[in-house]
Amino acid sequence: MGSGALIGDLALLSPEPIRSVDVVAITAVTLLKFRDGALKEALESSPTALALIAGLQAQRLKVLGERLMLMHEDATTRLLATLLELARLNGPADDPHQPIPTISQNEIAAIAGLSRGTTSTLINKLRSNGTLEKGVEGLRFATLTPLQRRGLLPNILPLSA
Repeated sequence: MGSGALIGDLALLSPEPIRSVDVVAITAVTLLKFRDGALKEALESSPTALALIAGLQAQRLKVLGERLMLMHEDATTRLLATLLELARLNGPADDPHQPIPTISQNEIAAIAGLSRGTTSTLINKLRSNGTLEKGVEGLRFATLTPLQRRGLLPNILPLSA
């Protein structure tokens, strides 16, 4: 989800108790837990807080729609989209050049909806064709061209980046 993410916000908006997600941290995390009812009180007393939660839900619906669209794409596109999302969430500025968090290929495969074998084969292919490079901090995109060609990034970024 990335730095500063709020978890449990859907439960705030539901009229009855609801648990809709499980959370697994793939990197070190600092968790801030609010006392029971604190966020609900903030929503009831602050239109700004309510607007922020509504905006967060709108963003999550957009991401869900994008993931559903990717379900029908080929394995390479799904893997590239997953690696792009992980890279963007790994830094403060939504930057696709951020290193991809060092997580297992099983985890990457699960996120992308692929087998571990397919994920391993495709990562090796993407490294050999120069799309991905291994640096001190882990894998990162050496070029964004394949992402742009597949419609995963707008073409406003330089193709050689």
